[in-house]
Amino acid sequence: SSQCPAERIQNAMVSGIHETGNWVRSRVLYVTNHATVPAVLAEIGYLSKPAKLVLLNTPAYQERVASALAQGVVDYLTDTCSQGPQNM
Repeated sequence: SSQCPAERIQNAMVSGIHETGNWVRSRVLYVTNHATVPAVLAEIGYLSKPAKLVLLNTPAYQERVASALAQGVVDYLTDTCSQGPQNM
């Protein structure tokens, strides 16, 4: 299941970029539903929102996002929910 890595990444994103949102959703998406390993699709921001577009073009914000995503992956890999056949 991809629920556990999605939750770990969401928690790290909230901590790392200090934004909240309803980020963990279950949807029928080819990229996540046909993966043979846990898969997460992270939408960082919408380019149609001018303020977000400016922020997304800021190197400091890009670094914070990248660090938060990486921390979420580390959190997942070190969590007990990543162990066992139910998550394969």
